Amino acid sequence: MDYGPHLDIDDEYGKLVIRMNPPRVTVDNTSSKKATLVKVDSANRHGSLLEVVQAITDLNLTIRRAYISSDGEWFMDVFHVVDEDGNKLHDSEVIDCIQQSLGAKAFDLWSLRRSVEVWTHNSRMASVVYITDEATGGPIDDADRLSKIKQLLRYVLKGNIDKRCAKTAISLGVTHTERRLHQMMYADRDYDDRGDVDEEESLSDRSKLLVTVENCSDKGYSVVNDEIYMLHMMQEYYIRHSDGFPISSEAERQRLILCLEAAIKRRNTEGVRLELCCDDRVGLLSDVTRIFREHGLTVTCAEVSTRGSQAVNVFYVMDASGNQVQSQTIEAALNECQLKNCWML
Repeated sequence: MDYGPHLDIDDEYGKLVIRMNPPRVTVDNTSSKKATLVKVDSANRHGSLLEVVQAITDLNLTIRRAYISSDGEWFMDVFHVVDEDGNKLHDSEVIDCIQQSLGAKAFDLWSLRRSVEVWTHNSRMASVVYITDEATGGPIDDADRLSKIKQLLRYVLKGNIDKRCAKTAISLGVTHTERRLHQMMYADRDYDDRGDVDEEESLSDRSKLLVTVENCSDKGYSVVNDEIYMLHMMQEYYIRHSDGFPISSEAERQRLILCLEAAIKRRNTEGVRLELCCDDRVGLLSDVTRIFREHGLTVTCAEVSTRGSQAVNVFYVMDASGNQVQSQTIEAALNECQLKNCWML
């Protein structure tokens, strides 16, 4: 899959092209008997495919099949989508929601929806946090204050691992959250650092995932296949370097396989899913995570967002040893969250 040149959303020309060519969304319920076809075409930019897939997933819809193509600075995606019960989409409200979620107005907001997102993989944690000034509700533009925040975060996040210090960075621009998380994990080489993971566990984990990379010399591409057995899903991509050449060495091929496996596993959420919703307030996230810590819970993945005056939080938790949490522990933690106004039934 060769996406060709991409538009930079932070570039003025890129912004102009996207405004002049907003995403066009078509919902087709007649072409297929088993699924609803969602067609999205728009100006191509980095993260376009990821953002569209994420928007569909956020609506609790399942993508059964997808056709992805691009031509220069334009892309066209067709998704075969079903609801949670595996049926086509007939509810007009759901269809309207798809058009609103993928349409022109939503395109500029996808990168700003979540205020906190946390991933863990191979004993490493990466997080993107959006912060605002408590007094003004706007961004913090004081350089000294930002530097102090960065210093304190580095101290807190260092933990007890002496050989690798925490890395922090501050950006005042638009950030694509999930792409940034992948970049941070990749820069930290989480793909080849197994840490204290048991070898038998590692082999079992890899048996659920198969990634292959082969050269297709007659077409001038490298072909990437990834198959996730536990999800019964297989994907195929045609890729090449920006200079037009396919993968050229065995070392590069092996590294790509490791990186793709790591990228898939980063998104594989483990643990008990907890959904907490309540009125948003200063210090809410700190209170929730403190309660989890006091009950011996470890957060493996988290997505925290605000919708109007409401805070909508999703956490995946395990015990301190990485095992499933007992139900009484979950109940005790949730009861305390409710008492501290961190959760409403």
